[in-house]
Amino acid sequence: MSNQHVSNPHDHSSLGAYALGVLTPREATEVEAHLRACPDGRREVADLVHLRSALDTVPPEAFIDGPPP
Repeated sequence: MSNQHVSNPHDHSSLGAYALGVLTPREATEVEAHLRACPDGRREVADLVHLRSALDTVPPEAFIDGPPP
């Protein structure tokens, strides 16, 4: 990931990866630097973390089998 990824406010993939905790330490540091100056990015990360928490409560088989009939 280059600095242009996190400096582009319209590239949300880095924020999603950050919320999931799958970035390298260097990439996470770059995103954190961006977030210090970007309130919209901080809100987006907070929303993504909240969404992940909600999805973590769904049993895995629900994603495989789909919703109940």
